[in-house]
Amino acid sequence: GLGAAARMANLKLAGELRNAGIPVMTELEERSFKAQMRSANRSQAQFAVLRGDNELASGVATVKNMSDGSQVEVKEDELFDYIIKSF
Repeated sequence: GLGAAARMANLKLAGELRNAGIPVMTELEERSFKAQMRSANRSQAQFAVLRGDNELASGVATVKNMSDGSQVEVKEDELFDYIIKSF
């Protein structure tokens, strides 16, 4: 699920990425995971960062490549750099 801590961490990451010149969309509505992925596809996003309460507690996030569907688990402290390099 997406609790307050995960939501805040995700918004912070989105702001940091925007400041680095990477276009970012964040999901603010309480919608199903499937609906969120459809929205990412429609927006032609290159990547989706999947991070909820469990991932935040574990110190990881999943980065999904929207063009080929591959996913990789990335450590929290490497997430920003991973996205920058992948973009």
